[in-house]
Amino acid sequence: MFTAKAYSTRKSWQNISLISLYVFFLFARAPDILLQGRFWAEEGFVFYSNAFNLHPLQALFHVYGGYINLGASGTTLIARYVFLPPRYAPYVTIFCGLFVQLLPLYVLLTAKDKWLQLFKTRVLATLLLLFIPESSEISLQCLHLQFHLTLACVFIAFTTSSYNHQKPKLFILFLAPLCGLLPITTIPIFLYKTITKGNRAQYYQMLALIGGSSIQLSFYLTNHWLHFDTSESWLPRYNHLSYTELTNVIFVRDILFPFLGHRNVYALKWMANISSALQYHSFSRLACVIPTLLFLGLIALFLKYPKTRAGLNLLFAAIFIQSICIYGSIGGPLQVINPYFTERYSFIAQAILAFLLLYFSITLPFKGSIVCHLLIGWLLIVGINNFFHTFPETKDGAGKIWSQELKKWKKNTSYHPKTWSSGWYIVMPKALVTNRKLP
Repeated sequence: MFTAKAYSTRKSWQNISLISLYVFFLFARAPDILLQGRFWAEEGFVFYSNAFNLHPLQALFHVYGGYINLGASGTTLIARYVFLPPRYAPYVTIFCGLFVQLLPLYVLLTAKDKWLQLFKTRVLATLLLLFIPESSEISLQCLHLQFHLTLACVFIAFTTSSYNHQKPKLFILFLAPLCGLLPITTIPIFLYKTITKGNRAQYYQMLALIGGSSIQLSFYLTNHWLHFDTSESWLPRYNHLSYTELTNVIFVRDILFPFLGHRNVYALKWMANISSALQYHSFSRLACVIPTLLFLGLIALFLKYPKTRAGLNLLFAAIFIQSICIYGSIGGPLQVINPYFTERYSFIAQAILAFLLLYFSITLPFKGSIVCHLLIGWLLIVGINNFFHTFPETKDGAGKIWSQELKKWKKNTSYHPKTWSSGWYIVMPKALVTNRKLP
């Protein structure tokens, strides 16, 4: 038997090993990001450019896409002002992005819920979170931190925290809405938790989330009234949602791709048929029926097995957040269902549903647990294949090597260094080349 101190030390080393494994696979999927550095799209084009060309406060609270993103603006300001040579600036955003990407895993590994104490369960939670959600589009960069932070908020709401980890999780809840609008959608989850299981810890969590959300909403509403964010004209949101669109997206992103793979011929054929139907404002009936039956089947499980009912919160969180993502997406469901593209809009729902399956594997009776473990095994086999087969632009700077781009700029200060795929570049001050050495 382990003493409490020995068990705590053992668990800490286990968690460090799991986090190290997680980080290893993230860089193994895209080693050029570590070897060459990379700015992701607007990360360089908007935020790093702002860090050089705007007053620091103006750059920090710059409204882009209708909201402030302190994760991207703050990180690029750090890269600008910590006296690093510009050549190493992308590594600041890469490792800040990595830190936030690890927060959902941190929340799970440090939870004190009894069912998450087994090492086997924490291993499966790590593998599911790593391989099942399609994450290459939001990995190792700080532009899309809100998606990782929203997932971390959901996990904080679903799990219980030990005293030592309460303050870091309060910081996560306050920071999350300052990096985007999506974390605000978790307020109803925390409100329900506070009403049903209200204690001091829940009230503090609610206040932290509302505090950050209030600041974000003040910028969002001010921009909505005054229209000082010019990006909204060329980043139109879909602003529409129907039940058929939701079920069609769930069928493709949460059933076909996780269980068959996004390179599978049959999955791609189904996706193409559904995409064609959506393009003509129609829908696939089968893609509506299957998610509906799955939802009803899950409700039946919750009703029959009381031990599973806490997972009902996860199911509704996944559906609600997926709905919000489709409504606020750029391009709507036509873009959301395409493989290798707009993965961010399905990432959270995929992660939550994978975690729900793990929860069922612990709380269902023996036969149900066996079925869940078999499903987990299959999902991991397919997920590992999906994980390493991503579109090329996620693996490096889309052919643009940052150090080489800087050399071109140093020779010709009118040149705008390219950061990522076609059309993405950084406007850097001409005076900088005389004031800073470029290795």
